[in-house]
This record gives sequence, structure tokens and C-alpha cells, in this order.
Amino acid sequence: DDQGTALTLYPGLFSLRVITARQLADDITGRLFEQSSNEMVFAVTPQVVSVAGLGGPPAARQFRVTLFGSYLRDELDIQVSVGGVVLRRDADTTTAGNYDFAPNTGQIDFAVDTTTRPSPLPVNVLIGGAGSTPAWAEF
Repeated sequence: DDQGTALTLYPGLFSLRVITARQLADDITGRLFEQSSNEMVFAVTPQVVSVAGLGGPPAARQFRVTLFGSYLRDELDIQVSVGGVVLRRDADTTTAGNYDFAPNTGQIDFAVDTTTRPSPLPVNVLIGGAGSTPAWAEF
């Protein structure tokens, strides 16, 4: 930040610009002259390490997504979609359409109805507007 303190960046979309200030040597008023760089937008994306099947009936087959890092937390804007269907966060991950995670972990558990769906299904994790590359849930 502007005080030189290191910040932790979680996945999401960010913007950055550099502002420098200088004071003229002969200026006793203390005025600073600022210059600013162009603003740059960048994304820190979540990285899916694996998608593992946990079993269960075809109507509520369970899976676990493992992300690189242990940063999941309630205050992050997290969206999980499987096969184009956005799941809802609910502690009951044995019900199709639900996902959940324990804070400060890198694992998301979810269940989907696979009775009419072909294997594999694309799994996407979106955090703070930045999406992972597709991973695949095989069953």
C-alpha cells in the first residue's frame, strides 16, 4: 500500500497505478508535485489443482475441488458452476446444486445431479470476478 506495507492479494480483479510526489528543493511551502502512471487492470485467478469424485448416488454425486492455496474465506465473492449451472452455497453438500467450504482451506465440496449429464462436466470457480480455467468432474 502507500505506506509500504505488504498486502495479501486474494483472487479477484484489481487495478494498479503508481503515484510519485516530489518537492522542489527551494520551495519552503512544502508543496508536493504528484505524477501518476496509467492505471492497469489485472486479475489474480484461482487455480484448480484437482477435482475428485467422492461418490454418492447419480442424483447427488459428490465432488471435491482442491485449489492451490488455503485462502477461502466467507468475505470473498465465490461462485461455483458445474456444467453451466451455478451452485448455491449450503452446508448440505449431499444435495445436488449445493457447495460449501471450510474457511482458510483450499477445498470446495459440491454435489450435482449426473443422471442425465454425460461425463466429464466442466467445473469453474469464480472469485471476486476472476475465473479459474475449466477443470473437469469425471464420473
